[in-house]
Amino acid sequence: MPEGRWPLPGTAARVGSALAMLVAALAAATFAAAVLTPPLSGPFCAVDCFQYPYAGAGTRYPRDFLWMYPGTVLMLAFMGLLVCVHRSTPPEERVYSQVGMVLGAAGALVVAADYYVQFSTVPPSLLAGEGAGVALLSQYNPHGLFVVLEEFGYLLVSVAMACLAPVFWRSARAIAWVSIAAFLADVAALAAVSAVYGVRREYRFEVAVIAIGYLAMITTAVQLAIAWRRVRTRPQAKTNRDVASERSVF
Repeated sequence: MPEGRWPLPGTAARVGSALAMLVAALAAATFAAAVLTPPLSGPFCAVDCFQYPYAGAGTRYPRDFLWMYPGTVLMLAFMGLLVCVHRSTPPEERVYSQVGMVLGAAGALVVAADYYVQFSTVPPSLLAGEGAGVALLSQYNPHGLFVVLEEFGYLLVSVAMACLAPVFWRSARAIAWVSIAAFLADVAALAAVSAVYGVRREYRFEVAVIAIGYLAMITTAVQLAIAWRRVRTRPQAKTNRDVASERSVF
């Protein structure tokens, strides 16, 4: 690896390699579980659909909420992964990695909080016969807060990944291209769904942004793990700048 290019060797490479594989595994598991949980309201529901205030959805607990548990852990692991990317970045390019880290952490925290509120608040309320009180929060509401917060969180993650593209451009260009492509796909999906459905887009864009986000996470996480493993196994003496880089917080 040419000196001064991503990734720098050190603790971040060791921790990042493990976190990258964890993120890939969690993203694949969460995506599969979400796909296997059919929507029971809104535009993609065919039969046995719940209607406002979705009080009968309590019968779907815990099945419809299981995918959110690994999804929450995924977001926390993703934040750690962004820290490792930042710490593996040469100082002259850390402005990009820091912007990506901040935006990605913000988006991941929004999604994690959204999931935590969902499985901690909605099922107890539904089972207690208080469906009307959580109708706006419910995942069964196709234009509720759960859907909107997921959209916003994954959009921030997409922007963060695009901000990281300059970090990878010289030494891991495939990661840069995936990050840019995911961001452009999200923008195109939002524009298309908004143009066709307007304010009645319901969860159509949410489905698109989640699918794009999970596929991008899996792909980039695997590529990050490979890149970090290569730099870990390559014998390389630390320079003064490497040491200073590992000690620097920002």
